Amino acid sequence: MHTLCWILLAMIATAPPAAEDANAAALGLRVEPAARRVTLPARVCLREGALEFLLCRRGTKEHESILHTDTAGVSLHAALLALDLLPGLPAEWTPAGEPLPPRGGHVRVELHWRDEQGGEHCATATDWIAPAADGAAAPPVEWVFVGSAVLPGGTYLADAEGGIISVANFASAVLDVPIVSSDRNELLAFAARSEAIPPVGTAVEVIIAPAAGAESAPHARATVDLDRFGQAWADGETRDGEQLAAWAARLLAGHARARVELRVAGEALVWDVELAARALRTGGVRDIVELRLPPEAPPLPRTEEQARHGLAMWRDRLAHPQEYVHNPAGRAEALLERIDRRATELEVLRRLWLQYADDLRRALNRRAETHPAEDQP
Repeated sequence: MHTLCWILLAMIATAPPAAEDANAAALGLRVEPAARRVTLPARVCLREGALEFLLCRRGTKEHESILHTDTAGVSLHAALLALDLLPGLPAEWTPAGEPLPPRGGHVRVELHWRDEQGGEHCATATDWIAPAADGAAAPPVEWVFVGSAVLPGGTYLADAEGGIISVANFASAVLDVPIVSSDRNELLAFAARSEAIPPVGTAVEVIIAPAAGAESAPHARATVDLDRFGQAWADGETRDGEQLAAWAARLLAGHARARVELRVAGEALVWDVELAARALRTGGVRDIVELRLPPEAPPLPRTEEQARHGLAMWRDRLAHPQEYVHNPAGRAEALLERIDRRATELEVLRRLWLQYADDLRRALNRRAETHPAEDQP
């Protein structure tokens, strides 16, 4: 998914609430560019025990998270992009086997709520978290915007798994702690500070604000998509080699140790991948991770034998449709449409190549006419 798509989601999230009172405002996520913060609604779902998360999606990780919300993780990601933050790097391991903590732009998390008498309360997220045991790490004061991954089908991983703000290192979370923090149950570093947390079911406003310098954090992660035609897409625009190199240089100017994830369509040529990587290196990027996506569909027949085998399979399916969960006729029609599209593409490509060959022949003939001596062996 292009960065532009995230920004469009963020623009939707910035729509003003229907009413001015706090209850109406708490109905959905809000982005407040002037105040440099994001607000989302949540409720207390746990007050004691070891923690993996501060905040999760409703119906997912409530047994190990203090808060849950109906807000999608992808919406929070988009909102932070709208505040000019780029996602950072999740916790990972060095080649030597040493753990590295999450790195990237830092944010602060505050919690606002009312008690049963209507009294207003405010705390930092740190106030609700305690070390799980003597000698364990102190609770985090800030979190890192690591950003979750987008799966090949377009699903945002945090929304698939449920974790939004973690206190143990999860690459799938939107926000993670800036330290190495195990996700193994027997090694969890943090627990709920029961005496500080209001009753289960209490409505809470979670306010997330970038820390100073978060917009220019050295570590950041950007995505370049390479489609099956060899076109590179960055920030929602196609870019040729020089443009991609210039884009990479601008990225490094704001984030000196940025990583680029090169998401490659399954049918892209190895040559196209190398050209894109070369352009990124020309722009100064040294941390490039290639993510090869699965092909959109199985390859079409390329030999007569493959065609005969495929036709025999379809004849059997269409003769016994009751044996299949999905209607074979509908899938066969979809395959025919795909073949028509690819055949059209191939015809366009054939005409392009033929015109290219004609132009090259004419160029050679003109050279032979104007420089006959130079063309002699």
